[in-house]
Amino acid sequence: MKHVAENPNGGDRSYLVLYHATWCGHCTRLHAQLDADKGALKNAMANHVDLYAIESENKAAMKAASIRGYPTIIMYDKNGKELEKFQEQRSNENLIAFAKRHGTPDPSYVLREKVGNKMVPKSVGSCSGIQSEIAKRIQLLDQYVRKVEVDDPTYVEVRIGDNFKWVNTEHPDRLVKKLGTCTNRRVEVLIYRKSNKCCPPPDNSWTKVRGCNSYRKIYSIGKVSK
Repeated sequence: MKHVAENPNGGDRSYLVLYHATWCGHCTRLHAQLDADKGALKNAMANHVDLYAIESENKAAMKAASIRGYPTIIMYDKNGKELEKFQEQRSNENLIAFAKRHGTPDPSYVLREKVGNKMVPKSVGSCSGIQSEIAKRIQLLDQYVRKVEVDDPTYVEVRIGDNFKWVNTEHPDRLVKKLGTCTNRRVEVLIYRKSNKCCPPPDNSWTKVRGCNSYRKIYSIGKVSK
C-alpha cells in the first residue's frame, strides 16, 4: 500500500484509498490486518485494485473526500470518481470482495534494463511492484553514492521521459508518483561528479557517458506481450 499525500487519480485501473490517522487504534489494527501473513490480505486486494493510504494530517485531502472518521475506505475509478465507501465489517473476506467488485486483474508489466545494445528483461510483476523496484534500486544507488563521494560531491539524477528529477533516500515515494502509468516508460539514471575526478560506478553494468566522471543506466517499463 503506497502512502501518498493526495488522491492519485490517472492510473490504469480503479483504486482504493485508506484514509487513516496515526492516533487511531482501529487504523493501527487494520494496518496490522493488511500486513499479516506477509501481506496476504493486501496482496489479494492488490490483484484487483491499486492500494493507497492518506494520513489525516493531509487536511486538503480529508476535506476533498469529506472524511469525518477513521479509518475510512473509499473506492475510486481510474479517473478519480468515487465509486463506493466501504461500510461493512472489516473482515478479510469483505475487504477482498470489495476490491473484486470494482477491480480488474492487474496486468503484468516487465522491467527491462539496457545491456549493451539490447533491453534485457529483469523482472515481471504488477505496475506498483515494478515502480517500487525501481524506487528501491535508485534509493540503494543514492546510498552508495553518499558513501563514495567523500570530499567530492557525487550526484544522482533520474530522467523520466524528458524530465530530470532529483532523487534522495528520504523521498523514494516521490519517484514512484512521477513514474505514473507503467505503459511505455523510459527511465534513465545518471550518476556523476561536476569535477573531473573519476566517479566509480557500483558495478560494470553501467555505461560511461563522458570521461570517468559520469555513468548511466537505462530502464524501460512496459506491458508484457500476450
